[in-house]
Amino acid sequence: MEHIKRLKEYPLENQSLRDDFPLVSVIVISYNNFHFLVHSVRSVLEQEYPSLELTVSDDASAGYTDSRGAFLVCQAVRSILSERKFAELEEATGRSAQKQREKADRRISEEEFDFEKDYLQEARELIHTHFPQIQDLRFNKSPTNLGTVKHLKGLKENAQGKYLMFLAADDMLHDKKVIYDMITHFESLPEDAYVLSSQCGMYDFELKQLRYFAVNDHIKKILLESMPKQLFAELTDWCLVPAAGTIYKKTVFQKFGDLDPRYHLIEDWTYFLKLTRSGAKIYYYDRLTYMHRDGGISHGNTTGGSDAYLRYLDDWILLTETEILPYLDEVTSKQRKQALKRYRDAVREREWKYRFRNMPSAGKLRFLFRYWPHYTAKMLKSVGDFVNYRAKWAFVCSVLLLFLYSFCSLVDRPQSPPLQVFETVIGFCGLLLLIGTVLSKILCYIFKLAAKIYARVKRED
Repeated sequence: MEHIKRLKEYPLENQSLRDDFPLVSVIVISYNNFHFLVHSVRSVLEQEYPSLELTVSDDASAGYTDSRGAFLVCQAVRSILSERKFAELEEATGRSAQKQREKADRRISEEEFDFEKDYLQEARELIHTHFPQIQDLRFNKSPTNLGTVKHLKGLKENAQGKYLMFLAADDMLHDKKVIYDMITHFESLPEDAYVLSSQCGMYDFELKQLRYFAVNDHIKKILLESMPKQLFAELTDWCLVPAAGTIYKKTVFQKFGDLDPRYHLIEDWTYFLKLTRSGAKIYYYDRLTYMHRDGGISHGNTTGGSDAYLRYLDDWILLTETEILPYLDEVTSKQRKQALKRYRDAVREREWKYRFRNMPSAGKLRFLFRYWPHYTAKMLKSVGDFVNYRAKWAFVCSVLLLFLYSFCSLVDRPQSPPLQVFETVIGFCGLLLLIGTVLSKILCYIFKLAAKIYARVKRED
């Protein structure tokens, strides 16, 4: 570990220092989000680690070319150089240059892509001149859309680094010391350490506000204390290990097998299940390293396109059938029930959203008969929620009417027949609404109880 300690003592340009450090291949991938590349690439270029290989690859997005990717890399470089320039100016003058900095950033971001210009050569020259820690810069575009798994599979095979880090184009590394700290920790682990994960922050669309951490205290305890078999049992319920912020030793794919090309989008969960089932330990480094733009399909967002969500459901079902169901005897009864429930829910959702409309009449009847407990419970719960919502407003109105009736009764004034009728109507309506509220609440509880009963009905597939 002596060469790790030397990093603070020598500049990044020192060739002997670079040779001492293990090469890290950072692979930045995009699909229909390459306009975010400026931020993700910038977070890599700013890393204070002397031996990096950077690959920028797109999975056949419309409008993307290698030249456009190089143009975005050039923008990232100019943004960093501008930041350095104004930082030196502020240090020399002792005055803020915020306005000039914002103006320069705006000018860089508004620069238009020139189809006639060779940005590939310009990007390589800028990187070679200003970022000597980047030993190699590569650009790639898939001829057709391969999906995340096949896309990464081909890229990692061509990577030269001892360690691999995958970075989505719309995400960022948290700070300048991420790779240095993770490799320092990785190098201190036993030789049989192949995967190191870390804390991932789930941010808003602008990557400015932290919403929550991907690894909460409960998951952190599992990752730090669980042995491979125990972690496998936990992974049958959900992917607890964040792929974002995970570094792989390249030899892991030689020892435990490659990414499975049968999957389209889920590359992390499937591989973590395979690793832990094979006895490989996934290590965890308790440090925030990754800024993830929240809102993807795996977080419940299905607005990205029905085809993408169908691929995700197909992956989930195949994952369960291949990596979980054959090994349910290795988990607890509670985990077994949960895995089977999630599997049935995924199959039902795929059938309902993507296949029900095209089914023949007999097929639709079989589907409804098969899943009637689920839809009956869902209907009863919806009715109960509807009644409960209306009951709240009815109660508020009844209280207001009864208060008005009491106020009118207590005021000492001449009574006329119209006023007496008005008071009687108010009191009657308030009392009627109050009784209706009580009955609605009772009806609401009945519907919700019926929903729970139907939800527990077990039917054989």
